[in-house]
Amino acid sequence: MLFQFQQFASSLALNQQREPKVFFDPEFQWLSVGADRMYLAAFRQGIQMLLQQVMERYLLLTNGRTAFEAMPNDLNDDMTNSIRGHSFVKDKRFDSIKLEFLCHLVEDHNLAMVDGDGRLGWNIPVVKDVLRRCGDVWKPLYHLLYVTSQISTRSVQFLEHHTSNSDRHRNIFVQGQEMILLSGYSKTTQIADRDSCTPAFINPKVGHFLFEFLAGGLRDAEAILAKVGYGDAAQHEYKTYLVMDNGARIRPDQWYAGFKQRNREIFNCAWGVRAFRQGAIAMAREFISPNDAFAMAEDLLAEGADHSTDTDKEHYGLVFGSIPELTNNTMSKHRWLSEEWQAFCGLGPFPPQEPIRQTRIRRALAPGAHGGGSPSPDIARISETMSGIASSVVGKTLQDNLPHLLKELVTTAILPPILDILQQGTAGFTVLHHRPLGPTKSLSALTPPRQPGGDMQTSQSGMSFNDRDEASEYTDIGLRGAGIMTGASGSSVPSSQSSVFTFTPTAPRDKRRRIQESPSLLESGHPS
Repeated sequence: MLFQFQQFASSLALNQQREPKVFFDPEFQWLSVGADRMYLAAFRQGIQMLLQQVMERYLLLTNGRTAFEAMPNDLNDDMTNSIRGHSFVKDKRFDSIKLEFLCHLVEDHNLAMVDGDGRLGWNIPVVKDVLRRCGDVWKPLYHLLYVTSQISTRSVQFLEHHTSNSDRHRNIFVQGQEMILLSGYSKTTQIADRDSCTPAFINPKVGHFLFEFLAGGLRDAEAILAKVGYGDAAQHEYKTYLVMDNGARIRPDQWYAGFKQRNREIFNCAWGVRAFRQGAIAMAREFISPNDAFAMAEDLLAEGADHSTDTDKEHYGLVFGSIPELTNNTMSKHRWLSEEWQAFCGLGPFPPQEPIRQTRIRRALAPGAHGGGSPSPDIARISETMSGIASSVVGKTLQDNLPHLLKELVTTAILPPILDILQQGTAGFTVLHHRPLGPTKSLSALTPPRQPGGDMQTSQSGMSFNDRDEASEYTDIGLRGAGIMTGASGSSVPSSQSSVFTFTPTAPRDKRRRIQESPSLLESGHPS
């Protein structure tokens, strides 16, 4: 009977007409919920300011010391371990790190001293002040976790997050180098085929600080100082719950007031938790395009086995060490949604999205969108993207292979032409003995010894030409091989009785023609 009354009351509430609470700027620069307006640029800038606050306050508390450069990728976190007090921070590799952090904190802030009898004495006022400062380090990180981990976060669930097993199972896990929050388990529901726990993937920039604070010793040091300053109950709460401040858990009314005040300071918009929930859902609907591939794959897998999706998760293919409802497909779709929301918040891994309605309008107005044609691609954006990728690839290639490329360029493209020119020049200026020169032979041929009755002969070198035109022709060929164009003709004058001779041009082409026309010079056999 009670269940039926609950169903009846829910149906009445859900079927009532509700007036719109969110108004979006037509240019999608801001949105308002009630009287307060959130500018998207200020929202993304505020996210970066919160990250900066976490880092600055933590380094100020620890005098610039940090425990981890990055999250370890070999941490084995058993999600199904239900032993009381268990957490991934119980790994033995973190014990020495946490002890070192506590020792530095006690020494840097003079938290304790040892008297002459060897008894440890704590400075209680300073201990409480350090606990307050630790809470100031955590507060911007709480805000980041609340805003960026999920699109719609319920405050009561957020304040119940467990860092270790207690009366309830913890809901902060590490898988690979990803930190995961399971945040849907505290709300009972009668909706079929819905997971009882919803994974929220923490952004790597935010997750790095959370891992640093939990495994690096800050939370363990807080638990010890809380016992000193506030008693055993406070120590138990610091070891169990995530959201703590000044020796106690943060109450819902404190969280509501603090959340609204921080929104006013960081985002310049005094949204409370309800207004922010409305605004976050509206922003996600306007900027995150739906992706039905995950649900389709999951439904097909269940349909192939002839049962529902919920039954498929609970009874088939259960993997040791994993939660049955968190299949790979479920984790993938929630990881995709987390990345999309975090990109909208300005945390990456890619730039913030364009509004869906603007994208749809641009596609509708693009050429080829009507008449059954396919939508025209954004050529300018594709070109810009490809240009950036090509520039990055070319730059990386040149940076890695520049010395090798320069060596290849010099040895294959520069030196061979130079050597060819030098060889051609040398061939044009040298002639070897004992090889006759014909009309088509080069000057490097050997020359026969002197024969009587020839048209033109040399008396010492044994080199001969059949006529003066042939001598001039071969001189021109040799000089052109060296890059010098001339038409001179003249005899070769040897420097010694060597078999190599060098030609020296002595007359221009017009003088050669006069010599050829003079019968007396031709008969004498001694050209000028």
